Amino acid sequence: MPKVSCSSSSFASQKKEKISNYKTINNQLIDYLRKYRCLLIFDNLQEIFASGKLAGTYLQEHEKYGKCFQQIATLSHQSCLLLLSQEQPKIISSNNHCQTLKLDGLGRKSASVILKSRNLTDEEQWLELINLYSGNPLWLNIIADAVEDLCDRNVTQFLSCPSIYLGDLEPILERYFQGLSELEKQVILWIASQETAIDISTTPPDIPLLQSDLWKAIQSLKRRCLVTKKDNLLSLLINRA
Repeated sequence: MPKVSCSSSSFASQKKEKISNYKTINNQLIDYLRKYRCLLIFDNLQEIFASGKLAGTYLQEHEKYGKCFQQIATLSHQSCLLLLSQEQPKIISSNNHCQTLKLDGLGRKSASVILKSRNLTDEEQWLELINLYSGNPLWLNIIADAVEDLCDRNVTQFLSCPSIYLGDLEPILERYFQGLSELEKQVILWIASQETAIDISTTPPDIPLLQSDLWKAIQSLKRRCLVTKKDNLLSLLINRA
């Protein structure tokens, strides 16, 4: 854990204290988090997660990070750890100090600013476009390019396409898909094949899956923010329904 080690050394230098050789890096870090009020920020945490595994599974060479985060979440101290990630890490904590904040897509007002800046027409159709692409600002900018290139900025014409157009979003979503476990791939393809949202208690008729395995895959996909659940109904993040 070189980055954490450097951080611990930095704290010691600032406080003019020596780091004991017999303590582990994790214990040194916890000691400082107890002594001093610190804010630790780890950005792009998804970069140390393993591809082809369920969400929140660390690469073998980075498993110590998971153990360190678990310690920080469960032991008492006066500091704060902020993890920024496209994929929710697995942290088990019995206290109420460990919280998850999911950033949803932009609302109509904020997302409309993006579409207005791109001079798209048919403002009465903007909400459908925003909802279709989940209010994701990056995705809306990418799709706005497509509306301009293909439909001369006409949103109504763009939405008349019988299937959901991905365009330059396709390689982004393909990268997400290739990072999924085989179990998740089976389940997300099954969800995508359904015309409407599906009940969480439903099992795929053509895929031999135990209910527990199905729910394991759904929970993992939710941690990746690739599926949404409302009133026990599941649907993909991009879904015309």
